Amino acid sequence: MIVDAHAHYVPPEFLDEVASGRRKFPSVKLAFENGGYRFAFANNGAKRPVPPGMADTEKRKKWLAEHDIDKQVVGGWLDVFGYDLPADEGADWSRYLNEHFLKALKSHPFLVPLATVPMQSGKHAAKVLEEALDAGFPGAMIGTQPKGATGVLDDIGFTFEALLVCADAHKRAGSTNGQALADAMRTTKIEKRAMVG
Repeated sequence: MIVDAHAHYVPPEFLDEVASGRRKFPSVKLAFENGGYRFAFANNGAKRPVPPGMADTEKRKKWLAEHDIDKQVVGGWLDVFGYDLPADEGADWSRYLNEHFLKALKSHPFLVPLATVPMQSGKHAAKVLEEALDAGFPGAMIGTQPKGATGVLDDIGFTFEALLVCADAHKRAGSTNGQALADAMRTTKIEKRAMVG
């Protein structure tokens, strides 16, 4: 089996629903410019536009077939992750995007979806990651600038490290049962895992 392990996707229903205003996020603004959607978060400037072909699964399927690729692992477009959002709103935003990802890709088994998590908060990111794994995501895609347009993975209050520890505990526990996770966490050699920034 040939797998393209790094690609991006944005569900068209997600874009349509955000544009319609049916679901409100106070710190999210959306503009349609030059044929593409641009998101702005928390009163910051608009991000790069979502490329037009990113939501087209039929063209993607054809391209993959032409190149003898069986599956493609897809995460969201990094400019819609909302790392600039306040932590609670960022967690809700990640859940919202994840829900749309699973729903949109259910009928496209050649695409393997990766969740998004709110990297602006380790606590929120770990919780959303647990929920995403339970929902059926095999993993998550994270951006390298967890403070919106700045920052690197090792200067964000150990969010990345917290995610790795959480994912490891979840795998060893085999569930999100609180007691099973706590027991698995207790066996994690945290002193050997902390990142130094």
